[in-house]
Amino acid sequence: MRLYHFTCIAHLPSILRCGYIDSTDSCLRTRQDPDDHPVVWFTSEASNSHDVQLWEGGSKAAQSSKSHADDTAIQAARTITDKTRIRITVELPVSKKDPRLEKEAACYMWDHWSRCIGREKRWIQTFHRLYGNWRAWYVFDHRLLPRSWVRIEDTATGEVLWTQDGLTHLGQSLIEKHEKDVEDLIVWRCTSKGVHRK
Repeated sequence: MRLYHFTCIAHLPSILRCGYIDSTDSCLRTRQDPDDHPVVWFTSEASNSHDVQLWEGGSKAAQSSKSHADDTAIQAARTITDKTRIRITVELPVSKKDPRLEKEAACYMWDHWSRCIGREKRWIQTFHRLYGNWRAWYVFDHRLLPRSWVRIEDTATGEVLWTQDGLTHLGQSLIEKHEKDVEDLIVWRCTSKGVHRK
Protein backbone atom coordinates (compact mmCIF):
# COMPACT_ATOMS: atom_id res chain seq x y z
CA MET A 1 0.00 0.00 0.00
CA ARG A 2 1.23 3.52 -0.75
CA LEU A 3 1.62 5.57 2.44
CA TYR A 4 3.19 8.90 3.38
CA HIS A 5 5.40 10.05 6.24
CA PHE A 6 5.86 13.78 6.73
CA THR A 7 8.87 15.43 8.35
CA CYS A 8 10.80 18.70 8.29
CA ILE A 9 13.92 19.96 6.54
CA ALA A 10 15.77 19.93 9.88
CA HIS A 11 15.26 16.15 10.22
CA LEU A 12 15.97 15.18 6.62
CA PRO A 13 19.81 15.16 6.78
CA SER A 14 19.86 12.79 9.78
CA ILE A 15 17.28 10.48 8.15
CA LEU A 16 19.45 10.24 5.03
CA ARG A 17 22.70 9.92 7.00
CA CYS A 18 21.37 7.21 9.36
CA GLY A 19 19.55 5.40 6.55
CA TYR A 20 16.19 4.95 8.27
CA ILE A 21 13.08 6.73 9.55
CA ASP A 22 13.24 6.27 13.29
CA SER A 23 10.26 5.27 15.41
CA THR A 24 8.80 7.84 17.77
CA ASP A 25 6.07 8.33 20.39
CA SER A 26 2.95 6.31 19.58
CA CYS A 27 0.77 8.51 21.84
CA LEU A 28 -0.43 5.32 23.54
CA ARG A 29 1.24 5.60 26.94
CA THR A 30 -1.23 5.36 29.83
CA ARG A 31 -0.96 5.11 33.60
CA GLN A 32 -1.81 1.42 33.39
CA ASP A 33 0.73 0.79 30.61
CA PRO A 34 3.67 3.24 30.75
CA ASP A 35 5.38 1.56 27.75
CA ASP A 36 5.37 3.95 24.83
CA HIS A 37 5.26 1.34 22.01
CA PRO A 38 7.29 3.52 19.60
CA VAL A 39 6.23 3.50 15.94
CA VAL A 40 6.74 5.31 12.65
CA TRP A 41 3.54 7.19 11.76
CA PHE A 42 2.05 7.23 8.25
CA THR A 43 -1.07 8.52 6.57
CA SER A 44 -2.76 7.40 3.36
CA GLU A 45 -3.41 11.11 2.61
CA ALA A 46 -0.78 12.56 0.27
CA SER A 47 -2.19 16.08 0.21
CA ASN A 48 -2.07 18.86 2.76
CA SER A 49 -5.30 17.69 4.42
CA HIS A 50 -6.42 18.12 8.05
CA ASP A 51 -4.74 14.84 8.94
CA VAL A 52 -1.45 15.92 7.43
CA GLN A 53 -1.67 19.18 9.38
CA LEU A 54 -1.45 17.17 12.61
CA TRP A 55 2.24 16.82 11.82
CA GLU A 56 2.54 20.58 12.31
CA GLY A 57 2.55 20.31 16.11
CA GLY A 58 6.33 20.31 16.21
CA SER A 59 6.51 23.34 13.96
CA LYS A 60 4.50 25.64 16.19
CA ALA A 61 6.94 25.39 19.11
CA ALA A 62 9.79 26.63 16.96
CA GLN A 63 7.67 29.44 15.56
CA SER A 64 6.77 30.81 18.99
CA SER A 65 10.10 30.01 20.61
CA LYS A 66 12.05 32.56 18.57
CA SER A 67 9.78 35.51 19.34
CA HIS A 68 12.76 37.44 20.73
CA ALA A 69 14.83 36.95 17.58
CA ASP A 70 14.79 38.98 14.38
CA ASP A 71 12.34 38.30 11.54
CA THR A 72 14.95 36.48 9.43
CA ALA A 73 15.68 33.98 12.22
CA ILE A 74 11.95 33.44 12.80
CA GLN A 75 11.36 32.75 9.11
CA ALA A 76 14.35 30.36 8.96
CA ALA A 77 13.05 28.44 12.00
CA ARG A 78 9.57 28.19 10.46
CA THR A 79 10.98 26.93 7.17
CA ILE A 80 13.18 24.17 8.57
CA THR A 81 10.78 22.96 11.29
CA ASP A 82 7.57 22.78 9.23
CA LYS A 83 6.68 19.09 9.62
CA THR A 84 4.52 19.05 6.51
CA ARG A 85 7.32 20.29 4.24
CA ILE A 86 9.03 16.96 3.43
CA ARG A 87 6.92 14.02 2.23
CA ILE A 88 8.42 10.53 2.21
CA THR A 89 6.40 8.14 0.05
CA VAL A 90 6.66 4.46 0.95
CA GLU A 91 5.21 1.13 -0.21
CA LEU A 92 4.32 -1.23 2.62
CA PRO A 93 2.07 -4.27 2.94
CA VAL A 94 -0.51 -3.71 5.66
CA SER A 95 -0.86 -6.59 8.10
CA LYS A 96 -4.18 -7.63 9.64
CA LYS A 97 -2.51 -10.01 12.09
CA ASP A 98 -2.15 -9.47 15.80
CA PRO A 99 1.04 -7.39 16.25
CA ARG A 100 1.79 -9.22 19.52
CA LEU A 101 2.18 -12.45 17.52
CA GLU A 102 4.19 -11.04 14.60
CA LYS A 103 7.89 -11.95 14.58
CA GLU A 104 8.80 -9.38 11.93
CA ALA A 105 8.24 -5.63 11.92
CA ALA A 106 4.98 -4.80 10.14
CA CYS A 107 2.63 -1.99 9.17
CA TYR A 108 -0.88 -1.82 10.64
CA MET A 109 -3.92 0.43 10.53
CA TRP A 110 -3.59 2.52 13.68
CA ASP A 111 -7.00 1.49 14.98
CA HIS A 112 -6.32 -2.26 14.56
CA TRP A 113 -2.86 -1.96 16.12
CA SER A 114 -4.02 0.03 19.15
CA ARG A 115 -6.83 -2.41 19.92
CA CYS A 116 -4.50 -5.41 19.61
CA ILE A 117 -1.99 -3.99 22.07
CA GLY A 118 -4.78 -3.60 24.60
CA ARG A 119 -6.05 -0.04 24.55
CA GLU A 120 -9.52 0.52 25.99
CA LYS A 121 -12.27 1.28 23.48
CA ARG A 122 -13.16 4.54 25.24
CA TRP A 123 -9.54 5.76 25.04
CA ILE A 124 -9.37 4.95 21.31
CA GLN A 125 -12.66 6.78 20.68
CA THR A 126 -11.22 9.87 22.37
CA PHE A 127 -8.20 9.66 20.08
CA HIS A 128 -10.55 9.37 17.08
CA ARG A 129 -12.36 12.57 18.09
CA LEU A 130 -9.14 14.50 18.56
CA TYR A 131 -7.22 13.39 15.50
CA GLY A 132 -9.54 13.58 12.53
CA ASN A 133 -9.78 10.83 9.96
CA TRP A 134 -8.28 7.98 11.97
CA ARG A 135 -8.90 5.53 9.10
CA ALA A 136 -6.08 7.29 7.22
CA TRP A 137 -3.52 6.63 9.99
CA TYR A 138 -1.05 3.73 9.95
CA VAL A 139 1.87 2.69 12.13
CA PHE A 140 5.01 0.68 11.48
CA ASP A 141 6.35 -0.87 14.67
CA HIS A 142 10.06 -0.47 13.93
CA ARG A 143 12.43 1.98 12.25
CA LEU A 144 11.84 1.96 8.49
CA LEU A 145 14.73 1.25 6.11
CA PRO A 146 15.08 2.76 2.59
CA ARG A 147 14.12 -0.46 0.77
CA SER A 148 10.48 0.56 1.41
CA TRP A 149 10.94 4.20 0.39
CA VAL A 150 9.72 5.28 -3.05
CA ARG A 151 10.75 8.95 -3.09
CA ILE A 152 11.20 12.04 -0.95
CA GLU A 153 9.63 15.32 -2.07
CA ASP A 154 9.51 18.96 -1.05
CA THR A 155 5.78 19.69 -0.69
CA ALA A 156 6.36 23.44 -1.04
CA THR A 157 7.93 23.14 -4.51
CA GLY A 158 6.94 19.65 -5.71
CA GLU A 159 10.62 18.88 -6.31
CA VAL A 160 11.86 15.30 -5.91
CA LEU A 161 14.75 15.25 -3.41
CA TRP A 162 15.50 11.53 -3.22
CA THR A 163 14.76 8.43 -5.29
CA GLN A 164 15.90 4.81 -5.11
CA ASP A 165 18.98 6.01 -7.02
CA GLY A 166 19.90 8.32 -4.13
CA LEU A 167 19.82 12.01 -3.26
CA THR A 168 19.00 14.22 -6.25
CA HIS A 169 20.82 17.44 -7.11
CA LEU A 170 17.78 19.39 -5.83
CA GLY A 171 17.86 17.43 -2.56
CA GLN A 172 21.54 18.16 -2.04
CA SER A 173 20.94 21.85 -2.79
CA LEU A 174 18.06 22.08 -0.29
CA ILE A 175 20.13 20.49 2.49
CA GLU A 176 23.14 22.73 1.77
CA LYS A 177 20.91 25.82 1.60
CA HIS A 178 19.53 25.21 5.10
CA GLU A 179 22.63 23.73 6.78
CA LYS A 180 23.42 26.90 8.73
CA ASP A 181 19.76 27.36 9.77
CA VAL A 182 19.70 23.81 11.16
CA GLU A 183 22.97 24.35 13.04
CA ASP A 184 21.70 27.67 14.46
CA LEU A 185 18.50 25.97 15.65
CA ILE A 186 20.48 23.17 17.35
CA VAL A 187 22.71 25.73 19.10
CA TRP A 188 19.67 27.76 20.19
CA ARG A 189 17.87 24.66 21.55
CA CYS A 190 20.98 23.55 23.47
CA THR A 191 21.53 27.03 24.90
CA SER A 192 17.88 27.42 25.93
CA LYS A 193 18.13 24.08 27.81
CA GLY A 194 21.40 25.04 29.47
CA VAL A 195 23.50 22.62 27.37
CA HIS A 196 26.74 23.98 25.98
CA ARG A 197 28.07 22.43 22.79
CA LYS A 198 31.82 22.19 22.21
